[in-house]
Amino acid sequence: MVRRSLLPLALAAAILSACTDEGIVDPVATAVEPGAGPRFSGAVAPDPQPRLYSNGNKSLGWAYRRSFTTASRVSTDSLNAYLMFDDDEWPMYNAFYEGAVDDSIKAWAADTRLNVNPSFVAALLVMESGLNPHTFEGGGVTYGYAQMGPTSDGALIQHIDEHPDFAWMKPQVHPAYAATNGYSRSPANPTDSVALSQWYFSDPLKTTRAMVYHLKQIENVWKGTHKVTWGNGRHSWWRPSDSRLAFSPKDTSYAALAVTVFGRAPTETEMFDLVAVSYNRGYPWVEKQLIKYGANWANQLKADALSGPCLKPASAGPRDSLDIRREAACYLDRARHYTILFQNVNTEMNTGKEVIDNFDTDALTRWFTYQGGGSTLTRSVPPSWMAYTGTAVDEGLGLRVDYNIASAGWGGVGRWYSSAQNWKTRTAIGNTEGIGFWYYGNGRDLNSGQGVVITVELQDNKSADPAYQGVDTAERWVFSFRDNFIGWRYIDVPWTAFTRGSWQPHAATPNDGLTLTEVWGISFSPQSTAKWFRLDQFRLVQDRPWT
Repeated sequence: MVRRSLLPLALAAAILSACTDEGIVDPVATAVEPGAGPRFSGAVAPDPQPRLYSNGNKSLGWAYRRSFTTASRVSTDSLNAYLMFDDDEWPMYNAFYEGAVDDSIKAWAADTRLNVNPSFVAALLVMESGLNPHTFEGGGVTYGYAQMGPTSDGALIQHIDEHPDFAWMKPQVHPAYAATNGYSRSPANPTDSVALSQWYFSDPLKTTRAMVYHLKQIENVWKGTHKVTWGNGRHSWWRPSDSRLAFSPKDTSYAALAVTVFGRAPTETEMFDLVAVSYNRGYPWVEKQLIKYGANWANQLKADALSGPCLKPASAGPRDSLDIRREAACYLDRARHYTILFQNVNTEMNTGKEVIDNFDTDALTRWFTYQGGGSTLTRSVPPSWMAYTGTAVDEGLGLRVDYNIASAGWGGVGRWYSSAQNWKTRTAIGNTEGIGFWYYGNGRDLNSGQGVVITVELQDNKSADPAYQGVDTAERWVFSFRDNFIGWRYIDVPWTAFTRGSWQPHAATPNDGLTLTEVWGISFSPQSTAKWFRLDQFRLVQDRPWT
C-alpha cells in the first residue's frame, strides 16, 4: 500500500513559492490599462459534471484539507454553511488517507463489478461523517464513516445472501463477518451507543467497502439490474401502482419509472442525482419526486434550496415536506460540489505545471483592476478571518476581488507584463497545453441559481508595425465559465478552448491565431452583477489528463 507523509505547511508553502515568479520566472508586472470594452464574448463553457462511474479513471485526488471549508462561520441552517472541519478533526482526515483507504477505493473502483467513481465515494464520506470512523447519530440510527445503520446493514447482507454473484463481498462488506460463523447481528452491548458506533462500520476499510457496495445497490435499483427482497416478499425494485401515474401499471419497477420519466435510460449525470439523493432520503422518497416533478425533479430541488435554509431550526417547529426537500437539495448540491472537487484535485495533482503566481506575496503589486461604464472593482488580500472560508492549496488566502459591474459597463482584474512572455514553451515543463487556476465561486445564489459568467481574457501578440509601438494592439482571446457554485474549484483550460474575442482594442490588432509566444497579460472579468471571488495558484500546465 502507498503511504503518504504530510509536509509541514511552512515547508509546503516554501516549495510552492520556489516555483513561482517571485524574482525567478517573470519580469516585473506593470499596471498597463488593458483597454476599454466589454470582456465577455463567445460561448460559455459547460459546467463540469460529477461522475458516478469510474470507467477506468481510478485515481482519487487528495483534496486539500481546507478546500472543504466553503463558507464563513455562519449558522448550520444556511445554504452557504457547507461542511466545516474543526482544526482538531484534521488528524482524522489525514489518517483516512495515510491508512491507505484512498488506495483501496481506487482498487475497488477498478473492479468492473462495482465501477463506482472513487471521488463520489470520498465526497459522501466527507459529507456523512467528516471522515470520523466513530461518528454516530443518536437513537441507534446510523454509524461510522458511511453513516449506515441496522436497516441498511440488514438490506445489504440480505442482498449479498440472495445474489451469488456478490458472494465475493461477504468477508469484506461487514466488520462482523467471519468465514466460520457468518454475520453477527448485534454487538455485545446493544444498548451502548458508543459500542454500537464502534461495532457498526467502524473499521475504515470495511465501512468504506460497505458504502461502495451500498451505492452500487442503489444504482442497481434504478437500473433494474438486481432485486432485493424485503420481509413482505416483495422486491424493493418493484413499486406498487400509483393512481397519480396514469402510465404506471401495477408493479412498475423503479427502473421503468425512471425510463418513463426521462424518456430513455438516465444519463450518468441523472443517475448520479438519483443515487446521491437516494442515499440521503431513500429511493421511495426520490420516486415521489419523480412522480410529482418529472424529469425536472433535481432542478426543482435546486429552486427549493434557494427559497429557504438547508436545515430548519429546531425552534421553528416540525419540518414539513418543503423543509425536507430543501435538506435533500443541499445534500445533492454538496455531493456534486465535493465530487467535482475530488475530481479536480485528481486532475491538478496529475498535471505537469509551472506556477506563475501563488498570490501569497505582494499580489497587489502584480494584479490590478480596470473598470468602465459605471462599474467598480477592488482587489485585496483576504483578511485573516477568511481563513475559515478555506484555502485552495496551502495556508495562503489568495487574491480577493470585489466587483459591481454596471449593466452597460465592464471591469476585471488582471496581470500585465512590461515585456512579452513565452507561454508556449517553458524551460521548466516544455510545451504547454493550457492554464489552470483555483477559483473560489460565490455566485450560487445569483440569477435563480444560474450564477454569473466569468471571462478569462488572454492578451496575445501585438502589431509589429513600429507606428503602433506603445499602443495596446494585443490580440484578445477569451474563455468563459459560469460561477454558479460556492467554494473552491480547480479550473483548467486547454489552449484549444480559447476563442478570439469579439472585442479587440485596435484596428492594427493582429489576427494570426493564438501564438502564445508573445503574451502580454491575463485578466478575469465578471458580467453585470455585484459579488466577489477569489483566485489562487495560477499556473501553466502540461501533460494534463483531460477528463
